Amino acid sequence: MICKLYRESLQAKHDVSNFTSFLRVCCSRYLALIANGEICRDLSQPLASVDVQQVLNREQSRYFSN
Repeated sequence: MICKLYRESLQAKHDVSNFTSFLRVCCSRYLALIANGEICRDLSQPLASVDVQQVLNREQSRYFSN
């Protein structure tokens, strides 16, 4: 997963000089989504089954509506 995030960051031409910080943010957001009940932490359910677009839409509406 880390390699995939790194490759996607490179492809998107993001600054990967502080990739460790990026990983911390990703992990923190993931745990916050679980804590808020926005995604399921059921280990039998693959992470790929999360409706990413729905999560992003909720995040955008939350932050851009203020």
